[in-house]
Amino acid sequence: MEMKHRPRPAAAQAGSSLLELQIAMTVLLFGLVSISGLIGMAVVTAAHAKEQSQANQMAREAVESVYSARIMGMLQFSQVRNVSGGGIFLDGYQPIKQLGPDGLVNTADDLSALALTYVDPGKDALYSTADDRIVTFAHFERQVQITDVNAALRRITVNVRYTVNSQSHVISMSTLISQIN
Repeated sequence: MEMKHRPRPAAAQAGSSLLELQIAMTVLLFGLVSISGLIGMAVVTAAHAKEQSQANQMAREAVESVYSARIMGMLQFSQVRNVSGGGIFLDGYQPIKQLGPDGLVNTADDLSALALTYVDPGKDALYSTADDRIVTFAHFERQVQITDVNAALRRITVNVRYTVNSQSHVISMSTLISQIN
């Protein structure tokens, strides 16, 4: 039986495995750094999505409260104006407050001493436990703008401004309301 010897690699090929390993590790490192950056962006986007959803709800609430008050006869068409136009809705951006007796947002009877709050159930996702926390909407402001389209039609535009990571964002919702006879 004859033994065959394998030829040894040439000197130029001897270090190629180590060089290939270093290049592969560098490529892997760049990939991991890129992925960690994407994870950070995803966390920021998730936080912004929650705030955006809350701002949308606040705008919708304002529009629905005007419609409800008109349908129920609690609000006359002549009152559907900003204060500067002889109506009841405050001009400019206003802090988000608890509703006053009229049930309408951004009016003078809103409870100025009471900021709107909600209870977050905490990590255990159960209410009335030790980790619950009260969250305020201090970084939100709402503006109700009312303009005449014609004598029997008005445009209601609700803007909700909020801040996430020192960046200001605005959600806007617009609708029309007509005079009901």
